[in-house]
Amino acid sequence: MTDQDYARRCHDTYIRKHLADYLTPMPEIDLLRMIRRMERQMPPNVWDEIQSELQRLRGMYGFGPGGSDAVLVVQMCARFLHQHDVRTEELLSIEGQVWKAGRRRSSMSPNNNTPEGGLEGHIYPDFIPLLRICRTMGIPVCLFAEPSVAEQVQMIRLSSQGDLASLISGYFDTADSTEEEHNASVGAKTEPNGYLEIAQRMNANIKDVVVLSVDEKELEAARAAGAHAVLRIRPAYWSNAKDADGSFPACCSMMQLFDSESR
Repeated sequence: MTDQDYARRCHDTYIRKHLADYLTPMPEIDLLRMIRRMERQMPPNVWDEIQSELQRLRGMYGFGPGGSDAVLVVQMCARFLHQHDVRTEELLSIEGQVWKAGRRRSSMSPNNNTPEGGLEGHIYPDFIPLLRICRTMGIPVCLFAEPSVAEQVQMIRLSSQGDLASLISGYFDTADSTEEEHNASVGAKTEPNGYLEIAQRMNANIKDVVVLSVDEKELEAARAAGAHAVLRIRPAYWSNAKDADGSFPACCSMMQLFDSESR
């Protein structure tokens, strides 16, 4: 449905651009607590690198630990954690709040939905005819992804193909959802229980469910639950086509799902 690498790049770019805007109005005590939480949660070697950089900056600029300087320390923590590909609980919480603020701005400014100016949800074009055919045939289409339900909804409403919310029947995520109206957390995508839970909530027989994914571990879990599992091949994931052992039927276009030979 979406290019995950593209979405991740847009997400990271947006966070880097707007993190200071989110942090600057915060009281200094809250910023310092934020720094302490990140310090406790990150690997010691990463914190040591941050301290070395802080000492260098203090020597050059008389850099201190309070006020607007604390904003810079939080930004530095985020930058070093990203460089080490470490996502701590505190960092994810901060990024979630920045993302939420961005969603609100984009919702209030419908024309501001580009990756540079706001938030855009990348959607592959062939997903649109699939959605419309499924809607015509009365087949519900659901999303099951790691981003929160709120982020999924925002991506669909501000997608590169327009507002597609009317074509999606359900949203499910892997984290503990705090959005009571959705209550959509069903666990990991690599565990069969998640797919069984989705089928139950959608009042569907698991044997009638088709799961598409670029990840064979997710497909193994879906198959173990009793669903039909289809390997989705996209340009960004050509390696998964090369590594695939033929355990799952594969499709390069969503429309192949309606091809009797690919079922």
